[in-house]
This record gives sequence, structure tokens and C-alpha cells, in this order.
Amino acid sequence: MRAIASALLLAIFSGTAFAQSRTWQYSYADLQYGRHKSTFTVRADPAEEQASGRYLAKSLDGGKTLLEYLPFALAGGEPPASWPVPSGYPTYATPYLEWTYVIKVAGWETVTVPAGTFRALRVEVEGSRGKDPDPFWWPKQAARFQHTIWYAPEAKRYVKARHRAWSMASALFADDLVELLEVRAD
Repeated sequence: MRAIASALLLAIFSGTAFAQSRTWQYSYADLQYGRHKSTFTVRADPAEEQASGRYLAKSLDGGKTLLEYLPFALAGGEPPASWPVPSGYPTYATPYLEWTYVIKVAGWETVTVPAGTFRALRVEVEGSRGKDPDPFWWPKQAARFQHTIWYAPEAKRYVKARHRAWSMASALFADDLVELLEVRAD
């Protein structure tokens, strides 16, 4: 019994126990229209973190949807040898128009957000696709996007993200900023 208790204490103090038990709180701002600001909380979800390279949609207050690009954490604090190719960016009413992605790892930067100052890896994901044959859809569908994400090993997730999208008519119709407010171990 004493050996089990010692092993448990060693695991707790070495940080191996409850490693997935974290909560992150973020601010969200709609920079395009300036009307929507909110906060949201994310709890560690091992299943999500296994979905490397996927875009996930999260519903926010006010009918807004946030797109998050995985992976969240950098193993050992260094970027992977090859970054996962993105998938899952929404196609909305034009699923027959596939996205082409370009991903650039821009390097390490110092990023200051409400939660503090972090050493973060800047990752830029750009996507593009053709136009719908029906011009009716051009103002309503994305043809191109740019998503810049700053991943911080210390936070075990991204600390800042900016997502911008342009319509098939080349008009900017999305400009969102997300910043980490707080990270805590539960």
C-alpha cells in the first residue's frame, strides 16, 4: 500500500498524473463587424487532440461559430518534423469545391495576450478553392481564408489565433481574433 501511495505522489509531483486535466478560457472578437465579443472555455479532450490536422467547429454565444485547427500542443516544445495537412474546413453549400491548403511554420515569436507573455510557434494556414458556377453563391461562400495560430508549449494549446476569410466575390466577410485569458490545471 505504501508503494502505491509513493508512486501516486511521485506521479502527481512529476506532472504525469492528470496531465490531460486542464481548462483554457479565451476571448473571442469579431473584428469584421465589431459587434460580437464573448468568452468561451475549453476543457482538455484527448479525443480532439488525436484528431491532428482537423478543423473543428465550436458554437459560441450569439450564433457565432469558431474554427479551431488541431493539434493543440507541441510535443517536447518543438514543432513536428512535418506539420499535419489540414482537413475539415467548412464547405457550406458548395461541398463539390474542395479546399487546397498551404501551411507555413513561420517560427518562434513572443506573444502577449491577457493570460501573459508566451514563447509561441506561429503557424499560418491558407486555403483556397474555385468559384461556384452560379454567381448567386459568390457573396455567400468562402473562396479563400487565412488562419494564423500561435501555439505555446507552456500553455499546452494555442494562445492566439486570427482567422480571416474572403468570399467568392473577393470581399472580406470574416475577421476573428481569439486570445487566451487564462489556463488552469483542474
